[in-house]
Amino acid sequence: MDPYIGVGTAADPVGLRIRREQLKSRWRMKLQELHRCRMNASMAAALMVDKKWAFDRDVDFAMSTLLPQTIDILTSGRKPTIDELKSIPWIDTKDPVTYFCLVEKLDRLGNVIERGLKVGCAWSEDGGARRRRTDHSNPVNSIKW
Repeated sequence: MDPYIGVGTAADPVGLRIRREQLKSRWRMKLQELHRCRMNASMAAALMVDKKWAFDRDVDFAMSTLLPQTIDILTSGRKPTIDELKSIPWIDTKDPVTYFCLVEKLDRLGNVIERGLKVGCAWSEDGGARRRRTDHSNPVNSIKW
């Protein structure tokens, strides 16, 4: 069992289900807004099924990949704390993922002077999340982030 127990997760599966449905509804609405943006024909074709937008497929896929901690953060109605962001585990997989990295800029004494959040995706078939984490852990590569 996942060691994470929070509001609406394993301790409260009904709450998690309700919040997941609320998030699913909002996700679909945002997805529909994004699909009204201009995009090239090949991108549009990749997102369609039988020349129609596949909203149900895309929303179901997105919901199937979210961790309970992510659902808690996205449905909390407030900005997440640094500790909440740090509590989300990195999933060690070669599968494609969407991820975030918490970036901290330090002064010469090692004090945090600035924070940022980088959201990215690792869709390569030869490494996925594992390869992306290796890239970000390398000081030479991660300096650009």
